Amino acid sequence: MLHSQFAKDGIHREHSPDYHRMVYDTLKSMIDAGLVSDIETIEFAKRIEEALSWFVLPDQHIVNFGDSDYRLMSRKPAEAERKWQTPAMQYVVSNGKIGKLPEKNFQVFSEGGYAIVRKPNELDPNIFQKSSYLAQIAAFHSRTHKHADDLSFIWSDRGSNILVDAGRYGYLGKAEQGSELWLDGYWYTDPKRVYVETTRAHNTLEFDNQNYKRKGAKPYGSALKRSCENENGVFAIETEVKQHGSIRHSRVLIYLPAKWLIVYDWFHDNNGESRDVKQWFHFAPELSVLPLDNDFIVPVVSSIQPLRIVSLLKGQKASKMFLADDGANMQGWWSPKERELVPNYALNYQLSNVSSGSFATLFSFSNELKNDIEWSKVNASGRKGQFRWRNENGRHIVVFERPAEGPMIIKYTNKNKLVF
Repeated sequence: MLHSQFAKDGIHREHSPDYHRMVYDTLKSMIDAGLVSDIETIEFAKRIEEALSWFVLPDQHIVNFGDSDYRLMSRKPAEAERKWQTPAMQYVVSNGKIGKLPEKNFQVFSEGGYAIVRKPNELDPNIFQKSSYLAQIAAFHSRTHKHADDLSFIWSDRGSNILVDAGRYGYLGKAEQGSELWLDGYWYTDPKRVYVETTRAHNTLEFDNQNYKRKGAKPYGSALKRSCENENGVFAIETEVKQHGSIRHSRVLIYLPAKWLIVYDWFHDNNGESRDVKQWFHFAPELSVLPLDNDFIVPVVSSIQPLRIVSLLKGQKASKMFLADDGANMQGWWSPKERELVPNYALNYQLSNVSSGSFATLFSFSNELKNDIEWSKVNASGRKGQFRWRNENGRHIVVFERPAEGPMIIKYTNKNKLVF
């Protein structure tokens, strides 16, 4: 039963870090009570706890992917030592007062279907709350607690949550078998619960205003492909899924902690059908988002520099900003706990009437920023690309290659020149 619940890498298969926590609590209670003496099971339990430690945000809340509330995990040192057995878990729940993080900054759960970057702040490495944190979900093991959130991710940096997941809201109203909602993969009918499960409520692509299929869809397990960290400290995570029967969707997150993040998406409809595609982003409720031509600026209280959001490729059209929209297509809401929705900003970049295309959106902590949209480009297959921008720290160039076989290559240079 334990191995049906958890993958070999210690990840719970129900797409929810909070369910991971709950099931592990039960298992550990059994072990602590002396009801389990099998060494293999006890060692597996330790692996499960170590995996869970990667899902605690720098602000000490659990990552609320899927049906997870934004639960505070903080504990005083003595309580943390009693409750948790691994140094990593003790560290993250005590805000670094006890325990120790693993030396690695990058964890890929290849079977469970998650990839996580967690890097201490260079200026304050012992202050856990200032860590850079990026986590992507690329898991579909069953319909259980599965939102229509394929390849979504969350991001925290410089002491603030930046991009968030929709949350759970609650299990309200039973969907009637054969109803439109039931056929679309919903088990519950409350409009707020319906919203948090939608594709548009997550940081991913949406095709033709439709949700990713869950009911009747064959689970792919893990959609993780390749990942790497280059010599300049840039991390990259590649994922790929097939949507709506004919659409290939590849995503590469390219991340330099505490500096910038590029969200690159490539898609292609094998049937040649034209699609309207949106690349969605959802911001932490404490953040304000201001429009700036086709781009956006986000003041972040914990950062001297604001966060600037720009498209790196031609053709990406910015949407309006959404905040607490409770119309037929709800948007701009975040659920921290049971039966609670909080307004938060959401926006997207769009491509219309296309069968194939790419998005590349840059999030950069910068006082000033200029993107070189004439120089930046990707090829038709999405296998090669180059991006360039400038800010007060000089000129930045990212070049990537992700061949059909072999390793993915990410090259990054930063030259202190004020002109292209």
